[in-house]
Amino acid sequence: MTRWVLTLFLCLGACAPASTTDPAPDRAPHIVILMADDLGTDVAPCHADTVRMPHLQSLCEDSIVFQRAYTHPVCTPSRATLFTSRHPFQHGANDVRQAATKLDLAEITFLERLKRADTPAYQTAGFGKWHLGDDENGDKRSPNLQGFDHFEGTPRQQDTYKFWNYSWWRNGEQVEQSVATYRPTYIVDRVLAYFGKVSEARPQLLYVSFTSPHLPFHAPPEHLHSIEGLTEPPKRGPLNQAPAPGYYQANRRDPRLDPYYFAMLEALDLEIARLTTGLERESDRPIIFMFAGDNGTSAEVYQGDLSAGYRAKGMLYDGGARVPVQIWSTGPESKLLQRETDQLFHFADFGPTILDLAGLSSLEIEAMERETHGVSQAGVLRGAPDAAREYVYLERGTPGGAPYAFGAVDENGMKLVLWADPEARFPALEGFQPDRIEVYDTETDPNELENLFATCAAEFAIIRNHLSFIDRTISGDITSTVPFDFDVFADLMDEQEAACGARAL
Repeated sequence: MTRWVLTLFLCLGACAPASTTDPAPDRAPHIVILMADDLGTDVAPCHADTVRMPHLQSLCEDSIVFQRAYTHPVCTPSRATLFTSRHPFQHGANDVRQAATKLDLAEITFLERLKRADTPAYQTAGFGKWHLGDDENGDKRSPNLQGFDHFEGTPRQQDTYKFWNYSWWRNGEQVEQSVATYRPTYIVDRVLAYFGKVSEARPQLLYVSFTSPHLPFHAPPEHLHSIEGLTEPPKRGPLNQAPAPGYYQANRRDPRLDPYYFAMLEALDLEIARLTTGLERESDRPIIFMFAGDNGTSAEVYQGDLSAGYRAKGMLYDGGARVPVQIWSTGPESKLLQRETDQLFHFADFGPTILDLAGLSSLEIEAMERETHGVSQAGVLRGAPDAAREYVYLERGTPGGAPYAFGAVDENGMKLVLWADPEARFPALEGFQPDRIEVYDTETDPNELENLFATCAAEFAIIRNHLSFIDRTISGDITSTVPFDFDVFADLMDEQEAACGARAL
């Protein structure tokens, strides 16, 4: 089936009168979200210089590619923001530890909004990694309680990062104790089996969440990759200890892992190819595909420049928070629009954008945008000249745990990063010590090597606007308890501007 880029149905909902229920149920598109785990732009298709995922790379010219898409830099807060369009200081799912509290049932997901709206009767199904379940929000039934009609995979964190011999759950019940099939392959098998049974009379929204290329780094089945000579990869050693023979040091770049990592990328790409072609073959409806990475690449295999210090997963630098977002569609009804865009995109935008594509009325989309931090990107997908966003907001940190940082990136690529604790320490990142205020021009300095604030090269009027944006974002929620103090950072900016002025004299 011919692939077309997505102006498909984009006027439906956003351009239609508020009372419309178009698209008609018999032509409403299937919507498929394909989520990779720990995949930053340093290796992603349509971004990296070296092609590691040839199938997705072959679709770049037929896709709308957001070159500047951002999210929060670890998986739990990023995924919670995708589903709620709210930020970690609001939804509270900011801790990745297995026993940590995840997504509260009081949070409204875009799936729930879709199901209660006056639209074609979308059926919702999720597969693979949920990572948002805990003891208080339904345990193994958490995905079903937050909008999925059908969910199978790993609803809790247990067994999430086993690629063989893992348990499998379906709608809250364990159906397999030890699956021997390679996990990406099994996920695709299950999606295709499910899709083959559901009626084409109803449009489907499928969330397909892989755990690749998240560690543990390994050699996938030989038929899924072309890397030769893979035997036994180094194993992960203890934090802050020199690795013993056969081990690697966590959070440190280790080129010995690259062949295994590249093989994992190839294997994921091949399984995504099998999935997308299989869905196209089974469906007479158009299908909208959305491919994304949930946060940046792990430091051990990060392909970017680390000469300025830690710049990978877990931090607000582009290596941790900038991710691939690639969207394409099938169906001869669509008009062809092939382009890359530098428009800002945030994971909070997935919800409003998907609801727009599904045909919700403009009033419903506007209501969601008012209630959340998401913005429908349908206008950008149509080729509108005006940006949907001026800024994106970034956050990392946990209460009593990981140090807090807050960030903002503007439409020109200027980034402000603020560290809440001036004495922040990183025991797992030996030698890493950030500046309290950091400013980077990500357009001219994509590796974020020069802190313009420290070198007096920052335009203070511009970064004060960033600071005000962060303040408006956080202060708009009176329940926020994150340690952000506008006055402290404003005073520090005043002091540095005065010092820079005196230095110039």
